[in-house]
Amino acid sequence: TAEAQKLHRACVDVAEALYAGETGGPAAERAACTAVLERMEAYLKTFEAPGSNAAAGVEVARRACALFLAAPHTFASDMLNLSAVKALASAPDAASKAAGSLLTAFLTGTNDAVASALSAHKAALPALGLDEGKLRSKARLCMLAAAASASRANGGNGVVSYADLRATLGTSDDMVLEATVLEAVHHGVVVAKMDQIESTVTFEDVTPRVFGDEEWKTLLHDLKRWEVGLQRLMHVTL
Repeated sequence: TAEAQKLHRACVDVAEALYAGETGGPAAERAACTAVLERMEAYLKTFEAPGSNAAAGVEVARRACALFLAAPHTFASDMLNLSAVKALASAPDAASKAAGSLLTAFLTGTNDAVASALSAHKAALPALGLDEGKLRSKARLCMLAAAASASRANGGNGVVSYADLRATLGTSDDMVLEATVLEAVHHGVVVAKMDQIESTVTFEDVTPRVFGDEEWKTLLHDLKRWEVGLQRLMHVTL
C-alpha cells in the first residue's frame, strides 16, 4: 500500500504540474483539470485499504476539494465517500475543515446550506484559492442539478415550475433563473427546455451531484422505459 501511495502521489504531482503549465486554451485546460482530479481521487482511494491512515491523505484531499469547487465544469463527484475526505472534518487547520464542509454543502446541501457554509468559512477561502462570487454562481448550478434529479426521480416527468426553481436557487428574478438553466445546459449539467409561456422547465437529462440509490432507481426506470419503447418499435417494424 505504501508503494502504491508513493506512485499515485507522484502521478498527482505530475498532473498538477502539467495543469499549471497548460496554455492550450479552455478545452485543454478542462482536460488537464479533469486529469488532476482523476489522479487525486486514485491517490485518495489508496487510503481505503485496511489499516491505512486516512489523515495522511488530508493534504491532497483538501487540494482535490478546492480544485473541484474552483473548476467551472465540475458538478458531480463521489469524493465524499473517501476516508481521506471525511478526515478533513477533524483536521487541525481551518482550510481543510472548510474544504470538506464546502464540498459537502455543494454536493448534498440546499442553497441555504451552501450559503451557510460560505458564511462560516469565508475567512478560509483565500487559503483555498477560492472566490466567493464564483462559488455562489456554481452553487446555483449544483442546486439546479439537484432539482432536475428530483424532478425525474421515481419516473417523474422532469417538469418543474419557475416558482419552484426560483425557491431552489434562492432568487426572485426569472432572468437569473433562465441564465442559470442556459449555463447548466452549456456545461452539460442538464439537458433542458424552457417554456416561458407556461413558466416551466422540462429536464430531459441531468448529471446528478452524487450517484446514490435514487439515481440508480431513475436509471433503471429509464432503461425499462427504453426497453419497452424498443419492443414496440420492433413490433411495428415486424
